[in-house]
Amino acid sequence: MGLGPDAEVPFERDTGDGFTADYNPHHNPSNGRFTSGGGSGIIGKTKYAPSPQRSFSGIQLKPKTYARLTGILNTRFPGLEAGEKRRINDGKHWYIVQADGYGGMEILETWKVR
Repeated sequence: MGLGPDAEVPFERDTGDGFTADYNPHHNPSNGRFTSGGGSGIIGKTKYAPSPQRSFSGIQLKPKTYARLTGILNTRFPGLEAGEKRRINDGKHWYIVQADGYGGMEILETWKVR
């Protein structure tokens, strides 16, 4: 890297009392926060990540509903093999689903709870 014996290491600072403290130039020691904001933490939409259910010709659901049902299926029946069928419900509807072996499912039939 080209650092010689007299080169300054970017994250070390001499405190004046013989100790060398780690130093981050983007950290405000008075309040303990980092000073450079950077990103907002929000990930935008992408057209390259379609919902896994779209590759099946079965019943299509909203992405949130499909994700919730996938969680129910994988919680109640972990490790399902491809092609196994199960009946699950979400309190309002019953679903007959067929597992794809990778944690997803195809919805074969649905009806309302009476």
